[in-house]
Amino acid sequence: MENTGRYNWQLYEALPKYNFEVYVISALHLKKSMGLVREKNDRVDAERICKFIQKNQDECAVWKPVAVNIQKMKVLLTERTSRIKMKRQLLAQQSDYKLMKTIGLEKQLAKMNQGLIESLQEQIDKLEAEIDKIVKSDESLKEQAKQIQSVPGVGPITCWSMIAKTEGFTAISEPRKMACYCGIVPFDHQSGTSVRRQPRVSTYADKSMKSICIWRQ
Repeated sequence: MENTGRYNWQLYEALPKYNFEVYVISALHLKKSMGLVREKNDRVDAERICKFIQKNQDECAVWKPVAVNIQKMKVLLTERTSRIKMKRQLLAQQSDYKLMKTIGLEKQLAKMNQGLIESLQEQIDKLEAEIDKIVKSDESLKEQAKQIQSVPGVGPITCWSMIAKTEGFTAISEPRKMACYCGIVPFDHQSGTSVRRQPRVSTYADKSMKSICIWRQ
């Protein structure tokens, strides 16, 4: 099946009860492998997924249930990200209120805005505290977090994101693959003697991890 995020959750809960060999395929990977296509519906998509697995079975990893603590971390980090985005939008509005002095609304709106920002920050702090609690309660995650944060400049957010994205370094266990996943590895773009560009990073990457990695650099 294609990886559709939260839409897969109920199926993920049911699958471990059966002795199925399950493959979860990136929708983008599947789309890029199909070549020229005309028809699209659920039945055709299912057939294409089956053919993709038959053709690339040796390169596809069998799906395994994710540990509960990793699932919790993923959900909490997603919730944290959404609140961070809302907070940034509210902070950006603060400068706009200064332009409203002529109509006398700047103080009223700024006060309301500040209340929302403080509320969001309180929620962000609670989410981070809950993630930290989960990591410290699991010996394996605790040890991984300790090793990751031993690297200078790496804080808890980067650490938690790496653990969640790699599912405790089970989904991605090689440094080169992790770098590619984050979109920080340049690739050549050459063809014969006429096309010769500077190496550049690929657009196929996890943008959230890429922003963390670039910021840390």
